[in-house]
Amino acid sequence: MFSRWRASIGASLVDETFISANNIDSEINGAGDPDARFGKTDTYEVVDFSVRYDVKNNAYIFAGVHNVSGEEYIVSRQPYGSRPGAPRTWLMGFEVVM
Repeated sequence: MFSRWRASIGASLVDETFISANNIDSEINGAGDPDARFGKTDTYEVVDFSVRYDVKNNAYIFAGVHNVSGEEYIVSRQPYGSRPGAPRTWLMGFEVVM
């Protein structure tokens, strides 16, 4: 009954990291001025989930979601300030393997 179904869960854990080579915690540039391009990113975890149904030996229907929890996180602060990670994203499709 379930032999045509596949499911997968993936998780990524990224620890906090310094954004610039000067390795300081605060958002202060080399001149001592406030600057969002410096400091650290926060630790974040992203979970992905997908399912697949084998229609035939070489044809599949699939669906999935990236960032299941919808967590908001900063992946970088360079070159122009805070850059967010990917939001919750849904996908689905059909694949034929030749």
